Amino acid sequence: MNSKIPVLEMWRRSLGMCMVCGQPMGLKGRLSNLEKLNHEENDLEEKTESLIENVIERLLLIEECPIRMAYIQFNVLGEQQDCHVVDQYTFLEKKNKEESFLFLMKKQEDVFRSLDKRKIFASFLDQVILMNPSSGILETATVNCKRLGDSMLFAGCRRCNLSMNKPNYHVDTVYRCFELTKDLDIPSLESRNVKAIKLKKLIQQIAFFFDYEMKSDETELLKWKFKESEKIMLDVNMWRCISNLCSWGTTGKFRFRMIAIFHAAVYLYERSYIKSVLKFEEWHIHVFRRLYMSTFSSGDTFFGMKETEVSIVFDLSQKRGSEWKDLVLSKLILFESMLNEMYNKAQLSKIDSFRSKIAKNVWNEKTLLHFLSEKTSIEAGTDKLLEFFKFNIQNVRERNLTDACNKFQRHLCVTYRKHLKEWISQSVHHANAEEEFES
Repeated sequence: MNSKIPVLEMWRRSLGMCMVCGQPMGLKGRLSNLEKLNHEENDLEEKTESLIENVIERLLLIEECPIRMAYIQFNVLGEQQDCHVVDQYTFLEKKNKEESFLFLMKKQEDVFRSLDKRKIFASFLDQVILMNPSSGILETATVNCKRLGDSMLFAGCRRCNLSMNKPNYHVDTVYRCFELTKDLDIPSLESRNVKAIKLKKLIQQIAFFFDYEMKSDETELLKWKFKESEKIMLDVNMWRCISNLCSWGTTGKFRFRMIAIFHAAVYLYERSYIKSVLKFEEWHIHVFRRLYMSTFSSGDTFFGMKETEVSIVFDLSQKRGSEWKDLVLSKLILFESMLNEMYNKAQLSKIDSFRSKIAKNVWNEKTLLHFLSEKTSIEAGTDKLLEFFKFNIQNVRERNLTDACNKFQRHLCVTYRKHLKEWISQSVHHANAEEEFES
């Protein structure tokens, strides 16, 4: 999960698959133009060099090889996008100052002061927004927000990226889960009109990036402070997980289930000691997925919870934020203990070796498939490639996805065998060229 890394490296880290649903991915169409460079920059030479590298990577990834054509023919090739874990619309600082958190809070000062009898928001305005800037609370929160927002990126397909952008559901969930607002009864915030959503978006930003201290008896709020980065990531992913469970229970759309599982995975990763030795994508592919798929044989549940159970419990019309969090947390802590038992140092060395081999042998869809099939068979290779995707679409009747995926897999095997000799010849040529270059 990183920003500003080469597109090929991001594609390799996810093994060419969406980190949410597992669908195979490629880059969209056309290359960037050299004219887009700002010639007034002092580091023009560095930017030009970087752009050339980017162009080469894109050429490798969009080469019209038979494997890519098979993906396109069956509409299986997703478009790789840089997806944010912390939604961009929640950022405190915006390019347009009139959309920034500080500007909007000052604009809504009177409304916030009159919202609740406990004066929660009035104290926030006094201590953070209107106080002498030397307190540094808002400034530090803005820095934390920018750092996390810019760096917490992952490779996801366009469909999942679009489904993750559901502000209305997000703000309602945070309003019901945030400790200071979960029990409030404010008529003006119970609706989903434009005015209510705008206010709840500001409350969401407060919940995301600011923390507070209460009296020992928890009857009075003492002071506000900025929230530490680690706690931001835990809170954001817990609330996003709950929000997508609410969406899944309400709409029945299976992609919300997959997004809820993804945010649960990020939550577990943020708590894990493995975070210091493995990148998120590696941990997700080699550790989390392995255990999740072996523990829950049916892919149509959330850590064992079926859609019918979720639809009963996760209902945004009820004030059950604490109950939702406790339920999700109980599932995750149980799974976390299983993860800790599963992981060991021997596994780390295998992942290191796998990472090196991927960097050396994989640069587009056909080389990825060849790499996954090399020591086994094409059937086993396509199984590895599509395993997580097929697991996620189990028992999904919509558009007969499983049947379509099986048909695509058979077609992929035929295509691979048909062009195998040509690919081996090209791989040998590429390896020889690399050796000559190194010498």
